[in-house]
Amino acid sequence: MNLANFLRVGPASEESIMEVRSWMTRDVRTVSPLDSVARAKQLLEEYRINQLPVVVEGKLVGILTDRDVRDALASAAELSGPARQGVDPRHMTVETVMTPHVLTVLPEDSIVYAARLLRRERIGALPVVEGSRLVGIITRSDLLEALVELAALRSDSSNVAPRARFDEPFAGTDQHP
Repeated sequence: MNLANFLRVGPASEESIMEVRSWMTRDVRTVSPLDSVARAKQLLEEYRINQLPVVVEGKLVGILTDRDVRDALASAAELSGPARQGVDPRHMTVETVMTPHVLTVLPEDSIVYAARLLRRERIGALPVVEGSRLVGIITRSDLLEALVELAALRSDSSNVAPRARFDEPFAGTDQHP
């Protein structure tokens, strides 16, 4: 999100800057209920994310977290003999380990509401829906970015120290040739 766009638009945008739609991730990685847990694990690792909304034809039907995957794999590892058959992560489906009842927010909900919901429920992300259609996801990281950007807007820019550059020596340290 680039706050410069909001600054140019003016007061009408003050409300929209506080909406989930302004901070959510729109290009959401998703899985199908019939995808394998192994495939979901691969996506979580590849994209370095902690949750995958589960969708059928764009409709949100659940959520799968990295914890769900870890717990499922740990349970499978504890089984032995014939009981272990069918719990191979390549054959376990997402629908068997996902959370089917998902807390969601709307694009027009406030980021304060989303942050309170994440904190109260101790979860890391909320799918953003219009009707039952997934349109985005808002994570703790997205909300932290919003906090930092909004705090910067409120600060007097003359009171904010510029970021230190890594190629410049710190004051009071010796320079080495």
